[in-house]
Amino acid sequence: MAALMPNADGMLRLVESAGELIPVLGERKLEESKHRMRLLQEKYGDRFKDIEPEDILSKKVNALGKQLASVDLLVVRTKDPDRIAESIGNWKARKYLSDVVSEMVNTIRRLSTIGFTHFVISADHGHVLIDEIPLGDVIPKPGGQWLKIKRRSLLGQFISGESSSVVIFKSEQVGIQGDAQDLCVAKGFKVFQQVEGYFHEGISLQEAIVPLVILRSQGKITAQSKPNIFLRYKYDYFANKVINLRVCYEYLLPEAIQVRIEAYDGSTAKAQRVGKATDCDARDERTGEIILQPNQETSVPILLESDDISCSKIEIRAIDPQTGVIWAKLELENRLLD
Repeated sequence: MAALMPNADGMLRLVESAGELIPVLGERKLEESKHRMRLLQEKYGDRFKDIEPEDILSKKVNALGKQLASVDLLVVRTKDPDRIAESIGNWKARKYLSDVVSEMVNTIRRLSTIGFTHFVISADHGHVLIDEIPLGDVIPKPGGQWLKIKRRSLLGQFISGESSSVVIFKSEQVGIQGDAQDLCVAKGFKVFQQVEGYFHEGISLQEAIVPLVILRSQGKITAQSKPNIFLRYKYDYFANKVINLRVCYEYLLPEAIQVRIEAYDGSTAKAQRVGKATDCDARDERTGEIILQPNQETSVPILLESDDISCSKIEIRAIDPQTGVIWAKLELENRLLD
């Protein structure tokens, strides 16, 4: 991430400190994200702020606009993709990583609503996500004085043990400046330690190609007028974790509308989400939003994600994906425990 800082191109070095390699820009150490954010703060002053997506998605639009009124450069950062893929297992990672993309879309919409116009979406690496690492693909580390040891790469000084399973570069060959003389990388999808099938330290195309998306908004997005949306269920209670909802959108013109449909463990502003719309014909796979056609009833299954829903009632909400305004509600009694 230090390579994304202003003036880092050609200036970033990896310097040994207490047996570790740390990134240094000029004479400034940038060991952690807080140090990088402090650099931006000093450079841009009150025009800069860093924030996490949940801080944007959880606030009302008016409050968000006031909070960011003086900000020209806003850094929105999240560790969720790495955190999800490295902690909950590959099967669930595939399920929840798409949520991060949906949150990214909603974050941009909200920022457009309050006047931001230029957006740059990037990451510090690509990644590989496979079912498992075969035992034969766990290989020994070559001999060396390695200052940085990762799952698929080593930085330091190579001494001996080169094999057909690794490739060794001089650091300057791959653009690395500093105290590390050699870069050792496992070939294919091999690793130096037994791990889950998620990694991003190698030089495969999947790992080395960094995603970059640049967007430009055409100006402030105004909030839509409240549409006539009706949420219906055959009972006033639910007794299983899938609720087959019926949604109707009434409008005179033939214009579709997109909504987020989610379930919450109460009716207050502090209620936590416990479920959301799952796979159906009306669901946009990229954003998780439901596309409603006017004057048609749409079947939308709601999947309750939590294994322990202890609230007495849930509230299902149809939400404006741009502003977060609740367009329609449906309250259902919890009979899961009956």
